[in-house]
Amino acid sequence: MSQDNTVKNIIVLPEDRIADFENAVLELGITDTPILCDTNSYRGKNRDGSPGIAFRKNYPSIGFIYDKATDSFLEPKPTGNPSWVFDSDGGFWKPPVSRPRDGKKYYWNESIVNWSLVESNV
Repeated sequence: MSQDNTVKNIIVLPEDRIADFENAVLELGITDTPILCDTNSYRGKNRDGSPGIAFRKNYPSIGFIYDKATDSFLEPKPTGNPSWVFDSDGGFWKPPVSRPRDGKKYYWNESIVNWSLVESNV
């Protein structure tokens, strides 16, 4: 992780090395600040449906931000979508208007700050 807390590397340890995290990090020669995460964490929930709050909210990707105040990995704000709002419970950005659930295809239209129907060329 960089000094601005941006994730720049992800190293996956075998399950049997998690309990020995500090030694595994030393053996790998990691000089940045390593932070343990969980592949089961996604947007504040556990991917497998197990109860409870996901460990550090998200399994990070390169470019995610580690927030010390909430001890969480947070998605970076998507470029080109300034209207999107941050969901602090899940650690991700979402549009200010929910996508219609009528079975049709939509795309986010930033110019009208709403969803637009994908036109069919049939």
